[in-house]
Amino acid sequence: MLTALTAAPAPFPRWTELTFAAHKFLLTAETTLTLELVEPGVLRPGLRTPPEGRPVPLPSPRVAVLTTRTTLPFGRNEKAVAWLDPATGTAVQVEKLTLGRGAYHKVIRYTTDGTYTWRSEPRDQREASLGPESWTRRKSYWERPSAQVPPGGVLTDSYALLYLVTNDGLTGPDGHLVAYVISDGDLIALDFESAGVSTRFASYEQVEGPDVRRRSGRLPVRTVTVQGRAMGGADAGKVDLGFLGMQGRLTIYLDVSTGLPVELSGRARDVGRLTVRLENAVLDAVPGADRDPSQEPEPR
Repeated sequence: MLTALTAAPAPFPRWTELTFAAHKFLLTAETTLTLELVEPGVLRPGLRTPPEGRPVPLPSPRVAVLTTRTTLPFGRNEKAVAWLDPATGTAVQVEKLTLGRGAYHKVIRYTTDGTYTWRSEPRDQREASLGPESWTRRKSYWERPSAQVPPGGVLTDSYALLYLVTNDGLTGPDGHLVAYVISDGDLIALDFESAGVSTRFASYEQVEGPDVRRRSGRLPVRTVTVQGRAMGGADAGKVDLGFLGMQGRLTIYLDVSTGLPVELSGRARDVGRLTVRLENAVLDAVPGADRDPSQEPEPR
């Protein structure tokens, strides 16, 4: 039986930065995730107030800030910043900027029963060259899915997927977890299930304080599958899982000794089967719960 995310305190993942790469058709995509804890007051000036819905408040005493930067082929780049409750993975606000083909900027403010989105796009090439603050094609809308999050469940964002799977405090005693996201106006359950331990070839650099080492070879890994499940009749196979366009179902291999995701595989939008591998990981030598954000190192 799957267990839902709860508000119980949870350990903070030890990693502060992860870099992944995927190669296909002689093309390369690279994604870097950075994770930090900050005080709510630092974020409050940028917190949007939606005209509809009851907004999710910033948690206290700290907020988890997850930043995802992706470089894609043909000059397309993306940056997404998600503000999360560190204890549950609840999403508060997400800002995403895509540059290149199909450029847009949007801010998603989470409410207790949906999301409110502000979106802007460049009207022409001249506007695209000026930056998102000058884009004049704008719209805003409230999405309230027909299906509601079950009692005790938590509404999160697809960009939080790796935060959830590397935070052991959010996993039930049977190794299961279910999180809820909104995709194209539909409520989607993401079922996380542990599929046991095996070995997998991996090769990545691990940085922990002053120590730098390369982990390479066949490593013991824990396999976790993530499956999208539509709550209101949507095509779950096309659910965007928030990582390099992965859709529907994703398999994640976690290094048993570090808990780091060393490989992800699944079907990506437009390119089919895709394997993404960890290249670099930065670990915090201090447990996340005791981390002082004023002592955070600069992003690599």
